[in-house]
Amino acid sequence: MAVVVYDRWHKSRPKPDEPKCKEHKLVPSKAHGQGERWQVRWDVWIDGKRHQPKRNFSHKVGKDPEKHADAFVIQIQTELNAPSEPESPQIMRLRDIGQEWLNSRNIAESSMRTLTSRVTNHILCDGFGDLEAFDLYEDPNLIQQWLKGLGAKGLAQTTQRELRANLSSILKFAFHKKVIPANPVPHNPLISTPKPDRKTIVPYTPEQLADISANLRQHYHPVVKAGSEAGLRIGEIWGLSPDDIVEDDLHIRRQVRENNKHKGGMVFALPKGRKTRTVPLPHSLKSFLLGLPTTTVTLPWDKVSGPPVTVRVFMGRNGRLRSYSALSLAWDTALAKAGIVRVPYEDKYHKLRHTYASRLLRRGVDIRSLALYLGHDDPAFTLSRYCHFMIGTGDDVRRAIDGDVPDV
Repeated sequence: MAVVVYDRWHKSRPKPDEPKCKEHKLVPSKAHGQGERWQVRWDVWIDGKRHQPKRNFSHKVGKDPEKHADAFVIQIQTELNAPSEPESPQIMRLRDIGQEWLNSRNIAESSMRTLTSRVTNHILCDGFGDLEAFDLYEDPNLIQQWLKGLGAKGLAQTTQRELRANLSSILKFAFHKKVIPANPVPHNPLISTPKPDRKTIVPYTPEQLADISANLRQHYHPVVKAGSEAGLRIGEIWGLSPDDIVEDDLHIRRQVRENNKHKGGMVFALPKGRKTRTVPLPHSLKSFLLGLPTTTVTLPWDKVSGPPVTVRVFMGRNGRLRSYSALSLAWDTALAKAGIVRVPYEDKYHKLRHTYASRLLRRGVDIRSLALYLGHDDPAFTLSRYCHFMIGTGDDVRRAIDGDVPDV
């Protein structure tokens, strides 16, 4: 909030030719010499409306906030920035404030379904959701006990971290609605932060990829090829078009997203993170893609009520996209026939991207380039997931040092 000191006696934007007063050598205003010279103004918001209180002072510099404008500015800034107890705290259950927070989210429908399910089942549920938001502020140990309960349910550490972040966002929302004086979650020593899962990513082997392809129907082969040879996500493969191939580059411009599962609404949208990217196109993949049949599909853009967009795609037939659920069934069947024991949430299409990353790193592609090709915002994230593919052998270490150290 702005707190400003004005000189009432002099103009703040005088014209170059205006005369100056003898006393202060400044251009006088109409109020020159009338009343107290210094005026402090600050903004306050009441019921959504902006108000600007004022207070005048005879002196600007000094330490007494009752007499000096500068000291009063410091005092009012401290009061405005300090978290204060609500004048009359609202009594709201966590379930109610959490539902308001969910309703205020502006994210894609598919992401909203996931968020709503997670928050409803683990935060706004019976017991914890019945607590008043103010109780969580007064006793942060209630939050810590809830976190321990998530671990007892067997939820993964990553899921626990996401739920802790969701709860923190809900309580921050409650703070801004003046339901609680402050968000108790951040930096509170009583509330632990679940450590992230440290799973070693294992890619598909060339033999496994060949076996999976052999047990999939031919129209699903682009999934294996584009995932393991260009690092595309499954939605990006579904939205891939021959028009995205420009010379020896593949332009990732869109994905296909299920925006309303209950109505079966599919839409075209920007790739994850709302970012397009360009990936070097291997010659073998280029030849494969250009030899595939295509169909022209028209879908809304970004949401089911969005404008229609028409695209030639590989993953469709007779003007319609193929079904994600049919691929899921076919993939599980192919894994079983290939003798691959599927690890839940791991041995699916996303593992093709891990395979792509492992191939590039083992061929010496740097992390920054890999992050760009995968569509990651932060190369540090890419490094944390795939650094184990960069570990050299003992011979690599000896060659690296021996090649740089001169003979003595």
